[in-house]
Amino acid sequence: MAIVYLSPVGNAFQFFSSGGLVLNGGFLYTYASGSTTPTATYTTNLGTIQNANPIQLNSDGRTPSEIWMTAGQAYKFELKDSLLN
Repeated sequence: MAIVYLSPVGNAFQFFSSGGLVLNGGFLYTYASGSTTPTATYTTNLGTIQNANPIQLNSDGRTPSEIWMTAGQAYKFELKDSLLN
């Protein structure tokens, strides 16, 4: 079990496109900071169930579950629309 803390990004956020539209079906990628190495996040404070990477946003432009990050790991988040732009 990983030691995790609640992410300041994604939890209860509603993401929008640059044009102000809800980012329906968008993707939130998590990487090790300063790289393109995918890095795990978790769905609960137990740190036992990983989120998909990328995390696909629902029709409201929100993540389907909480995002918990591994303690001591620096993260980079990348947001893309449903067309991966």
